[in-house]
Amino acid sequence: MFFITFSGYYLSRHREKIPQRTSHNYEIELCTTPNFQSVVDGELYNRAVGNIFFTKPGAKRQTIGEFECYCLHFQCHDEDFCRKYLDQLPTQIFNIDTYKYTQCLKEFVFIHHRQLNEPSEETKLLRDAKLTTLLLELYDASRTQISSGESSKYATNIAVACQYINDHFKESIGIDEIAKAAMLSPSFTYVIFKKVTGMTPHDFLTNARIHYACEQLIYTSDSVAEISLNCGFSNTNYLNYAFSKQIGMTPGQYRRNYRRKLE
Repeated sequence: MFFITFSGYYLSRHREKIPQRTSHNYEIELCTTPNFQSVVDGELYNRAVGNIFFTKPGAKRQTIGEFECYCLHFQCHDEDFCRKYLDQLPTQIFNIDTYKYTQCLKEFVFIHHRQLNEPSEETKLLRDAKLTTLLLELYDASRTQISSGESSKYATNIAVACQYINDHFKESIGIDEIAKAAMLSPSFTYVIFKKVTGMTPHDFLTNARIHYACEQLIYTSDSVAEISLNCGFSNTNYLNYAFSKQIGMTPGQYRRNYRRKLE
């Protein structure tokens, strides 16, 4: 049913734009790094930790900035499945159970590599069943997305909100200030922001702060406590919690790890 062209963990070290390419496969990516951007068929998508990104064959793709992700590239030879499910999935960012999805992708990669090393019909069936489960979960998630027309209608408002967050993330701001900048109500801002960007305003704000914290940890000698305040976090403990949750290591570990790479 499926032909896998790539599965595993991908690291890009391009600081600027990666050259544009045309995808020949269905592609699923689960991001593990803070804010970066992808351009697909001329449309800009803001990516962040936990985003699950889906694209189809024929998409013209380009990514801006360094990033890491779990990714899966595949082709589907079941026309009925393609027509009923894959063709109905739009290019978009999903925010579903990230931990569960990461575990499923890891399991899939393990099963696929086992199939490559020790081919068997049983392993192939297990691999196809695992991928089918992943795709159906994305399909179910897509049914709850707001229509593309409504998202487009408020894209400018949300772009203003994103810029406001990027300009003021060092300050103590919340949904009321973000909604005021977007000229929308707080409750509607929360809903439409998540549909347009793939994350909540709070998550976007946290990502902006963590992205700045990463830079400060590498390029300054400021203490973690000082960086916490400079980034807009209320205290060092919250920075440690948010940083570890998104980056997978403490600020101190991140500083030691990446400074060694630059030396």
